[in-house]
Amino acid sequence: MPGVRRLIGFDAVSMIGDWIAYVGISALAIDQGRDLLALVVVLVAQAAPRALCAPLAGALADRVDRRTLLVVATAARGAASLAMVGATVAGAPWWVHGAYLARMALGAFTDAATRAALPRLVPARAVERANAWANAAWSAAFITGIAAGAVVVARGGVAVAFAIDAASFAIAALGFATLPAIPVGG
Repeated sequence: MPGVRRLIGFDAVSMIGDWIAYVGISALAIDQGRDLLALVVVLVAQAAPRALCAPLAGALADRVDRRTLLVVATAARGAASLAMVGATVAGAPWWVHGAYLARMALGAFTDAATRAALPRLVPARAVERANAWANAAWSAAFITGIAAGAVVVARGGVAVAFAIDAASFAIAALGFATLPAIPVGG
C-alpha cells in the first residue's frame, strides 16, 4: 500500500499549507475589514468555490487519470498561491482574494481526484482502513496547519504564509507524480 501512503501523505502536506494560508487570508481580511464580518467572508470564500466546482470536478475525476488530475490541479493551486504572494507584496489585497477564490475552486479537483484515487490504490478489503487514515490525516493537518499558520503570520507575515502554502503544493504535486497511473474504470 505504498501508493495510498504517498497519496495520503502528500495530500496532508498540501492541507497543512491550506490551513496556514487560511490563517493568512483571515488575518488579511481582519486587517481590511476590522470586524468579524470579514471572517464570515473568508469562510464563504473557503467553501463556496469548492462547492460550486465540485460537480464538474467529480465528473472530470470520473473521466481522466486521477494522478494526472492531482498533479495538474495541485500545481495550479501552487501557482494561485504564488499569485497571492505577489499580490500581497504589491499591496493589492483584492488580487489576493481573487487568487484565493481560484485556489479554492481548484481544490474541488484535488478533492475529487483524491477520493476517486484512494479505492484504486488499495485492495477492496482495505478501503475502509485507508479512508480512516485519510480522515485522521485531515484532522492532523488541520491542527498542525492552523497552529503553524498562527506562528508564521505572527512572526513572518501573510506573504510568508502564502509562500509556504505555494511550497506545500509544489511538494505535493511532485509527490503525486510518483504515484502509479490511476486510470478510470478497471
